[in-house]
Amino acid sequence: MSLFFLVGVYDLWTGLWLIVTGAIGTYVLAFGLKGPMMPWIVFVFVMGQMSVSQLIRQFNKVPDTVIDYTGYVPFNLRIDGLVCKWF
Repeated sequence: MSLFFLVGVYDLWTGLWLIVTGAIGTYVLAFGLKGPMMPWIVFVFVMGQMSVSQLIRQFNKVPDTVIDYTGYVPFNLRIDGLVCKWF
């Protein structure tokens, strides 16, 4: 359903690309890294991706009326917390 609204209704292909790359990067880091530093590395990756996205929005002067699709990051981070807890 989210894919329908993101791409079908709002035509936000860049948002889809950001979400997919973030999810794949988080998955690869969470399952590829072993050890006590894995949660911190994933945290830095996710926060870095969100920071870069927000900086791009600011430097390009994207108005507030355009949908901000970087809000998925904290949800992604909560999933990482569960993954870190389980493994």
